[in-house]
Amino acid sequence: MTTAPAGPSLAELLEQTSPATRARQTEAATLPVHPLLAPLLPHGGLARGTVTETTDLPLLLALAVGPADATPATWSAAIGMPDLGLAAAIGHGIPMHCLLLVAEPGEHLPEVVASLAPVCDVLLVRSRQVRGFSCCTKA
Repeated sequence: MTTAPAGPSLAELLEQTSPATRARQTEAATLPVHPLLAPLLPHGGLARGTVTETTDLPLLLALAVGPADATPATWSAAIGMPDLGLAAAIGHGIPMHCLLLVAEPGEHLPEVVASLAPVCDVLLVRSRQVRGFSCCTKA
């Protein structure tokens, strides 16, 4: 006679699904943003693996500053923004030593985004086909 494999105990299931555990998981999966922007976003930051769109470049730069401030090794990429003011990016607090620039990816935008997504925590993307800017975060 074979017995069914033992699954998690009821106590373990309750711990895994408790509000405190879910809050810790949400916090770990959220990149910080500037304190003034936090109330405007779900969970007070940028959720990992999501895309946030804006039509305002200064707002996009402000969104990217939080993750860059959180850890010194956070890499960001600005894709399709040849007119990005680097002085403005520095002024917002984005460290230049951790910023990759792809001025004009042209028709290769999907490939460029797919190549940089695994290594950059934040991708700032501007597409010629879409009006506005996107801020993509690594999952």
